[in-house]
Amino acid sequence: MGAEKVGREQRYRLEPAPLADASAWLTSVGAAWDRRLARLAEGTARPTP
Repeated sequence: MGAEKVGREQRYRLEPAPLADASAWLTSVGAAWDRRLARLAEGTARPTP
């Protein structure tokens, strides 16, 4: 993220590279939670009568 002062305004800009890193990390963490929750659901599912 960068910032530039123009008169009374402060203008911000995002740099995409760090956002891509964050997105990749969030994707991997989300996938790990999906696997954990699927295992939990399997362990707590009621058998069909």
